[in-house]
Amino acid sequence: MRKLTVFLVVLVVVLVQVLPVSACFAWPSSDFYEEDGDIFDDWCVCRTSSVGEDGYLQEIFTDEGWPPASFWPALAFESLGEYIDTAYKLGEQFADKYPDYHQRAEKIFEYVRDRIQYTPDIDWWGMGERAQNADEVANIIQEDGIAHADCEEFATLLAVMYQGAGYRSAIVDCPRHVGVVVYLPDYQRANVVFELYGEPGWIWAEATAKTNPFGWFPQGQLEGTLRVYELSSEEHLDLCQPPDEEELPPEPERCSPICDAEDITLTPNFSWSVVPGATGYEIEVSTNEDFDPILASGTPTINAWDGIPQLEYGTTYYWRVRAVEDGVVGAWTYCLFSTEEAPPEEEELPPEPPVTGGGLNPVSIILPVVVVLALVGIIILLRRKRSA
Repeated sequence: MRKLTVFLVVLVVVLVQVLPVSACFAWPSSDFYEEDGDIFDDWCVCRTSSVGEDGYLQEIFTDEGWPPASFWPALAFESLGEYIDTAYKLGEQFADKYPDYHQRAEKIFEYVRDRIQYTPDIDWWGMGERAQNADEVANIIQEDGIAHADCEEFATLLAVMYQGAGYRSAIVDCPRHVGVVVYLPDYQRANVVFELYGEPGWIWAEATAKTNPFGWFPQGQLEGTLRVYELSSEEHLDLCQPPDEEELPPEPERCSPICDAEDITLTPNFSWSVVPGATGYEIEVSTNEDFDPILASGTPTINAWDGIPQLEYGTTYYWRVRAVEDGVVGAWTYCLFSTEEAPPEEEELPPEPPVTGGGLNPVSIILPVVVVLALVGIIILLRRKRSA
């Protein structure tokens, strides 16, 4: 058995070889909201980033990069203290079922390992980061039998369940990975035993692979300085008040072309009511209601826009506009209209018969004159005979 020592400074700073894991779990958030492209929960914890004062790990970095100067696993505290729910209570159930301290720890580990399919966030959510808290993952397991999660969910669920089962547990912040250790003195089956706070007996629980046993630490796969934070029910995470939707700019009204308008010219001008306080507007035009693709768009500073290219005859177009106030965007106002039908094509007159002979025919002019003169001569002769 190899013993690695973890040195603690305020949080717990570790300089050891550790495994390369990737990147939690808790009381389910009832309301999520989006702000500047990130997703936040009821505690105003950012689920799409671990970094910053609102990140799910609250990692604070200096210009030197890794390791972070500090971190606090906010996501785990969403399932502890006054917020204990499914995950913590699962740990309590294991404590009732398995009185043996070592066996209980192994059974909790196997429960999580066998019921979560390791899936990177980009593959499951389509985004680089999208953390879930312990209760959210636990509820999915109970409803569907299996959950899909990244490493931060494995670590957070295990840490909370171990808390519920009567263990001390800590979240480990690693380069490109989140891990968990549980305090289990005298456990003999681990390949590495860590020492935290001057206490040996901390066991690594790496459940991200189906073949991993409890206590296995893949030596040589993780390298770098680690941060460790032991969870405590005495620490508190406050619910917060999400941004008030009423603070957003109101929706534009009285749009032109009006909704469902027909026979609109191919070069329409767009306008809408002035939104008080708006510093600009965003407008988009498309040929489908999903606005994919965008035919044309603009960011006018007034409540009108004429930047649309010439449209097609007899086509339905969808357009939407929203107000912007100092970078804060309001809700879209949607409309659609149809352009005028193409005018009927003019009938073509039949072509004139071609002129043959290259011009006037002298015979056609002289012949009638000769005939008339001959008739006149005959009449004169007949009269003379009668008078003789």
